[in-house]
Amino acid sequence: MTLVAGSLLGAFACATGPSSSELLQNLRLVKRASFDLGCAEPLGVTNIDDRTRGVRGCGRQATYVQLCDAPVDVVTRSCVWLKDD
Repeated sequence: MTLVAGSLLGAFACATGPSSSELLQNLRLVKRASFDLGCAEPLGVTNIDDRTRGVRGCGRQATYVQLCDAPVDVVTRSCVWLKDD
C-alpha cells in the first residue's frame, strides 16, 4: 500500500479500520521521514509488516520500525518510528 503524504490523512480517513491512533502514528512517520530524508516533496509509504514501513521520496528511501513502550491493550502506550539503519 503506497500513500502520498499530501493526501495521507484523507486516504486513511476513507479506509476501513485504522484508528485515530494509527492515523497519528502514520503522520508522525511521514514527519520523521521527511526530516531524515531531507525531503519536502510528497513521500510514498509502503507497509512492509505490522511494525515496519518503507518510505520513499526525493530519490531516497528508508525503512522504519515502530517501537512501543507497552502492549497494544495498554491505554497509556506510546510508540515512535525509528529508522532501521
